[in-house]
Amino acid sequence: MFRLNKFWQQPLPNSDEEDEKKTTNNFYLNGGMILVELIENEPLSIITGCFEGIIRIYCPHGREFVPHDLQLEKKLDQPILNIGFSDFLKTNEKVLAILHPNELCYYSIIVTKGLDIHGIQFDIQKITSLTLTSKAITFFYDNFFNSEKAIICIQLFNGNIIFIDGEQVLFEKNLPNALLYYPIKYIPYNDTFLINTLSFQLMCLKFISISEDKQQKPKSKKNIASFKHNTLEPQVLWTCLIGENISDVCVSKKYEKNQEGPKLIALGSTSLFFISHKGELLSSLKFDSPPTNFHLYPVYRDDQLLRENLIVVTLSNHLLIYSSHKLVWTAKLEKKIINIVVAKINNIPGMIITLNINGQLEVCYLGTNIYTTPIQQVELNKDYKEMENEMKELTETIEKYSKNEYIKKEKLYISMDINISNLLNISKNNIPENSISPAYVVEFLIKNTANFSIHNAKLFVSPVEPIMATKPCQIIETLPNGTTTMLVSFYVKEYMPCSLECQSSLIYSLPNSDEIKTVNCSFKLPIIICGELSSPSKENKFKLTIETNLPAVLLSDIYKDICPKDGVIPKYISKNIVGFRYWNKINATINGSTRRGRYRISSNFLEALYVLLIDFKQRLKDISSKHISNELDIKYQESFEFNDYIPYFDEIINNNEKLNKLNDDLINKTLQYKVIQKKLLLHYKDKIPTSLIGLRSLLDRTYASIHTISSDIINLKKENRISTYNFVVISHMILELWRMKDFSTKHKEDFELLCESFSPRLLLISEDNNDTYFQTIIDSINMMLRKDKKNVNTFNKRTLLIESLKSLNNYMNDKAFLFNENG
Repeated sequence: MFRLNKFWQQPLPNSDEEDEKKTTNNFYLNGGMILVELIENEPLSIITGCFEGIIRIYCPHGREFVPHDLQLEKKLDQPILNIGFSDFLKTNEKVLAILHPNELCYYSIIVTKGLDIHGIQFDIQKITSLTLTSKAITFFYDNFFNSEKAIICIQLFNGNIIFIDGEQVLFEKNLPNALLYYPIKYIPYNDTFLINTLSFQLMCLKFISISEDKQQKPKSKKNIASFKHNTLEPQVLWTCLIGENISDVCVSKKYEKNQEGPKLIALGSTSLFFISHKGELLSSLKFDSPPTNFHLYPVYRDDQLLRENLIVVTLSNHLLIYSSHKLVWTAKLEKKIINIVVAKINNIPGMIITLNINGQLEVCYLGTNIYTTPIQQVELNKDYKEMENEMKELTETIEKYSKNEYIKKEKLYISMDINISNLLNISKNNIPENSISPAYVVEFLIKNTANFSIHNAKLFVSPVEPIMATKPCQIIETLPNGTTTMLVSFYVKEYMPCSLECQSSLIYSLPNSDEIKTVNCSFKLPIIICGELSSPSKENKFKLTIETNLPAVLLSDIYKDICPKDGVIPKYISKNIVGFRYWNKINATINGSTRRGRYRISSNFLEALYVLLIDFKQRLKDISSKHISNELDIKYQESFEFNDYIPYFDEIINNNEKLNKLNDDLINKTLQYKVIQKKLLLHYKDKIPTSLIGLRSLLDRTYASIHTISSDIINLKKENRISTYNFVVISHMILELWRMKDFSTKHKEDFELLCESFSPRLLLISEDNNDTYFQTIIDSINMMLRKDKKNVNTFNKRTLLIESLKSLNNYMNDKAFLFNENG
């Protein structure tokens, strides 16, 4: 019934020879693009380009195609990869940018007034061009970096992207982990870029200047060309796991209630994904047929944005229109569509412009098929009583199947609460052998308020390693009306935990609906998952003291909830001192003053202080409301010993050097084994074989060496991972100590920058090569100190890191310094 009615259509060229007609009509098979722009206050023009190098400009004047609708048709010397029309040059006039495989060209559009009925004609004249360093794929443009003019970003075949301001190249960067032919989308809301990674993740990047003064950010009135003298590095703001290859992304302009930023819509290989501006997966829609392209267009009423509609074209030649996640229109297409846009043509808003696989341009509108069936005669003799009974039966049937009110808009039927206990399961049943802790069970209370059951829901739990969940994913076959309790056991591996945070998500679909809904919940695991209270220890090689504006609070009140023996306070706590024993046998001690709010945490292992410090601060915040009326103030007034931090960094470097040496030895031994094996085979073919006892013995020793080296590599990788976690924990603790100093509040931007550079995610991912991680730290410190960038490699990273940290220490001496240099 529904279809796209043609308003205007470009005729295809006629040819007697079928082969020539086939070639002519299908030159858009490998690519075609549409651009709808206003040229010098003339009626809205449609610009098309293709890989054949033909550029055309159309200006429809009515419902029928006339020859002067085609304003320009010109064949260029090179294929056209993309076209753009904006103020790219310094002339403050819009020019046409055409991307070729090896160069970017700028053209001016010349408008010639006609004297006859044919009206105006267009022509293009080349202004300038820019040769590219590598083959181009495509480009996109916008007012990047808060510039007044449009800047072009070109994707190259070498995996890099290059930013061009007019005739000047600003900079060229490589985006690691990104697909070669991937869509990049710019978000003007926060000046960020979206890319699709090899692991089917949507990654949000922001280019941050490393060498530029952070307090003098580039303003829109300044020349954007100054950026080429600075170094912009992409920083990851967030990632969102999609699980599918993303072919296109669009950004919504219509904000919903309680929405701080724009909603992102990603087109996958089978589904449509709705993502928040913070990278949270909100919902998704699955299609019956794979989608090929889509277009988001606004709907206005009285110059105000009323809503946004989404057009999706599928592989089965169906056109689907969604409004607020609901399908409002569908139609069957006659030919495959390779590009689609919506614009105002002949003062008619909402016209759909399509480009099909034959290169035919059409302007359409939503309509219906004309009813051609002849009208049948109406039967006059009707049994109205029988009709009334049939109507009642149909009404009852409709009410029966519409009792499930899951169609109501934005109604949430599922909620999730967490029950955190202060007790451990002493048994180690059903947990892996590498666990060093007993099992800790968390109750997930899932409440279903609907009057129907939900099937095959999935509960995902993701703590921060080395805290692990025995079942990170559980499938709940049925969620009936009411509350369902799910139990998840957690344990600790052999590493020292660096965070007690845990994220959980419940993914489900309503009956008769393909839309996927998600309920997210975050919580903190208790300190008892890391260890238990014990008698105080004399191990105090490393210690830190914090001071608060609280009166003296006894440790018996602070740790009362996790005291052993059902809340009975042990004798040693009465002296305001308590010990804590981690499951990996590391001891720590907390000592509190009985006169004022001063506390000290000590241990023989530096990495044992951080988790206790974080938990202790949270406990002080929880009880501060009972003792003081104003805000709790926690300060760290001492200085951290510089030489206590460097050995952990040296351990990572030494382990990496040992690992590289073992890998080289393994390669050499493997080659040696192959050579000896080959010689033995050759000697076995001799008529009079010589004694092979020596070669055979050497082969056995080489084989044994390969096994020994392989075992050493496995053990060293385990040690290196523990060293990495320890370094991450101590880096976290240093930042936490810095947070408790005045510098973090007075110089908030510098502090946030350093926190981002010390982020452990990059270090944990790059086990074999961590140069990038230390390069980020050193660049951030040099930026704060207004120093030039220095390249980091395997040989100089230790020296550069120590020099940078010492320079940072000197910079902070008069502002609440962080390190105390010993010698």
